Amino acid sequence: MKNIEQTRAKWQETSVSVLIGILSAVVLSLIMLIVFSVLVLLKDMPAGALTPFAYISIAIGGIGGGFVVGRIPRKKGVLFGAMVGFLYLLVLIICGMLFGHGQWNLSILFKFLTTILTGACGGIIGMTGRRKRH
Repeated sequence: MKNIEQTRAKWQETSVSVLIGILSAVVLSLIMLIVFSVLVLLKDMPAGALTPFAYISIAIGGIGGGFVVGRIPRKKGVLFGAMVGFLYLLVLIICGMLFGHGQWNLSILFKFLTTILTGACGGIIGMTGRRKRH
């Protein structure tokens, strides 16, 4: 009985940390998209300049989400970070389908690799970072 409760507690901790990581990734990438949009507006850049900024914001969101999920449990940072990256991509795909331009092309593969790799790197950074001293 004790093993079941311990397993349930670990599962809940992992689930909550992954959800917080996904939320962090989405919020961070939205903030970066807003910053880049204002930059493009103020500098009178062409609209095509938003595409590289979108990929940069996706990568920053992946790193941020992976960092958060690696920071909470402080174990399995690569695995949890990659999981957050994958689930973050699913959120992006679903939002793309719901709000307009959900396209299946080669850019999805690039986004897939970007989110998983940056999530895993963020998980490593978050897991191995310095701890607060009390």
